[in-house]
Amino acid sequence: MLFKEDPNILMDIVTMIDPTYFLNNGVKVFKTLQMPGEFVLTFPGSYHAGFSLGLNIGEACNFMSKSWVKYGLQCQEIYRKTREKIGVFPIEWLLTQNMIHMDSAKLDIETKKTIFTEY
Repeated sequence: MLFKEDPNILMDIVTMIDPTYFLNNGVKVFKTLQMPGEFVLTFPGSYHAGFSLGLNIGEACNFMSKSWVKYGLQCQEIYRKTREKIGVFPIEWLLTQNMIHMDSAKLDIETKKTIFTEY
């Protein structure tokens, strides 16, 4: 019932889903213990959740590779169609910044082509 009222409810509240539910419905589930100095990548379209165990300092960083540009653009379109506000980190900003700094950015030619094409 809540999903019918707001299909984006998972974006607005803290919701934990028992991993067994996913496993019973054919969804792959992975777990990891992140240690100091390690990175955990969440691929486009993934659901992720985490817990802090004890005193720590957590940091999240959004980045993408050239192969993820299409996912970012698709996500932005979905977000715009289903939400009142634009995303906190719009992909257009990322593309614009890369275009502004194209000459000084240390990017390979394929990445530059991808950014130029999407821009």
